[in-house]
Amino acid sequence: MFRHLRAKVLSSVRQLKIKDSGVIIKLSKHIKINRLKTFESTVILSRKAFRVGKFIQSINSGLIDDKQLRNLRVVSAWAELIGYVGSISLKIRDLKVIGVEMNRIKEEEQELRKLREKKLMKWLSVVQDLADGLMAVSDVSDGKGRFSGPVLMASAGLLSVVISTHKNWLSC
Repeated sequence: MFRHLRAKVLSSVRQLKIKDSGVIIKLSKHIKINRLKTFESTVILSRKAFRVGKFIQSINSGLIDDKQLRNLRVVSAWAELIGYVGSISLKIRDLKVIGVEMNRIKEEEQELRKLREKKLMKWLSVVQDLADGLMAVSDVSDGKGRFSGPVLMASAGLLSVVISTHKNWLSC
């Protein structure tokens, strides 16, 4: 789907030219096509990883009995939760370092702007990890308890996806 759309956009952009004071400006220079290509490949890669995971999950459910499968899910959920706690801790430490650097570099506006962007991305990453951690807590509690409601889980998943898409779009 994305390849077809990209091909259409590229074809249209190559054919379309704008005349401005006798100078021909090609729109393809203004559209960041490489950014779109990178974003497309990221989406395709994540979809492939999801499909492989679903395939392995279906194979595992046929090879592992229910009791072992439940135990493995709980261990996996705990490991994921511990990973999120560690990730959040490291990112908050990085945020403190960025804050110190921002105070030190008040005069240099360009570096300060970059640090502000970096700080925002770190905060978004912390929020994403909190959302993912919340979903891991639900997995650990086996879908029971306060933090396991379907609306809360769907909202946390949506928030995580939106932040991930934003980060991937900016990194392209």
